[in-house]
Amino acid sequence: MKASLRFFTALFLFGLILSCSSEGGGGSSDTETFKLVVNASTGGTVSTSGGTYERGTQVEVTAAPNSNYGFVSWDGFSSQSETIIIVMFRDYEITANFGALPQEASLVFPENQTSCQEGEAIDELNSSLRFEWDANGPVGNYNLIITNEEQQETKSIYGINATQTEVNLVHDILYSWYVETVSPTDGLVKASESFSFYLEGDGRENHVPFPAAAIEPLNGAAVDVINGQVQLEWRSTDLDDDDLLYTLYFGPSKDDLNIVSGYGSVPENRAGVNVEPNSIYYWQVRTYDGNSSSFSPIYGFRTLN
Repeated sequence: MKASLRFFTALFLFGLILSCSSEGGGGSSDTETFKLVVNASTGGTVSTSGGTYERGTQVEVTAAPNSNYGFVSWDGFSSQSETIIIVMFRDYEITANFGALPQEASLVFPENQTSCQEGEAIDELNSSLRFEWDANGPVGNYNLIITNEEQQETKSIYGINATQTEVNLVHDILYSWYVETVSPTDGLVKASESFSFYLEGDGRENHVPFPAAAIEPLNGAAVDVINGQVQLEWRSTDLDDDDLLYTLYFGPSKDDLNIVSGYGSVPENRAGVNVEPNSIYYWQVRTYDGNSSSFSPIYGFRTLN
């Protein structure tokens, strides 16, 4: 009898313990949290100032430089990317560092959209040509970028410590070129405008038309939306005075450009495109003279309210 009583008493107490544990267990465990503080130096902004997050939360932070500034680095987080993902397993305090961009160089020679005959012949195929530009402020060094527009091949010369340099090029080819100015303090780079020229050699029957240049909007411009559209305008020339046809490509990213309806191989050099406010768009023009084609740089603009 006593043994049975002890057994039932023990069973009752065990059930009581289980009941209390199940009722109170959910509210007694605290979720571990960590604090994120995000700062920005002069010259830019960040997408969030931070907050308190549960362990394992992934927080995306983007550093956005102001006009004429560039992103340099992060303090408190190891990455050179403007956009980072922080996985919260401890407290973080990070700072996005920005620096002033150097002044862009002014291109001098070869001149834009011209026939260049100043190259010194090396052999039957190649000429040596001197590129010249002017400095507009403190400089670390320069990078010269030259593109063979007919083969879409690029030649880059880095670390130039003067405002001119000699380059060997195949003649009878259409080229474009620009100069990157490198800051002497933090390595930030500012690109000049792009020039196009035709390097003459022994002559050819047909010259490739010069790549189209944007008239409006200029690259990087902020524009108003009028009746849901933005007007694009460009110009191109041809050394043979051939009639030119244009194909307009447009889209929300550089990797997503499509032919604008009604603007595939047309003589018009102006078009209205449909846009949304507060958005970024890109565009490019193909110029065709009946024999050969050239492509403009990809231009970008931002729409306002």
